[in-house]
Amino acid sequence: MFYAKNIKRLIISERVNITRRFEKCSLIAQHVLEYSEEVTAKLSETIAYTDVPLDCRFSRIRTEETQLGNFVADIIRTETDADFAVVNGGCLRANIVYPSGPLLLRFMDQVIPGVDTIVRLRLSGHLILDMLENGVSKYPQYEGRFLQVSGFKFKFDPN
Repeated sequence: MFYAKNIKRLIISERVNITRRFEKCSLIAQHVLEYSEEVTAKLSETIAYTDVPLDCRFSRIRTEETQLGNFVADIIRTETDADFAVVNGGCLRANIVYPSGPLLLRFMDQVIPGVDTIVRLRLSGHLILDMLENGVSKYPQYEGRFLQVSGFKFKFDPN
């Protein structure tokens, strides 16, 4: 029989802080510069236009329906060919109001900076109701659970 207490762990490591005392590698620096320029150019491309300001302030996106929340939920509903879509307000992270006009790819990177998984599910009415109730359960706190929706409307009594 094998007992873990009989094993002595030997860990040899050294912490190396990357500081200015290390010389810059010109090949890597050039590669980073080229890649940065490419990413900056891509993020500057216009992807859409809006006739109205899009509000992504946490005080709004996490407590009420917003046009930005509708926009993101509409994109998800369209791309997944679903009957409706919900997006928790907490995944929308920009905390600013975008003015009307052209929207750059940078806009989507600011609004949804992380990689979020989108799933398409078949849900019972009971589960949909539970989902909606959970979405408003901490109202008016700026919880990320508040749902932005597409394809349906809902009302709730905050009292």
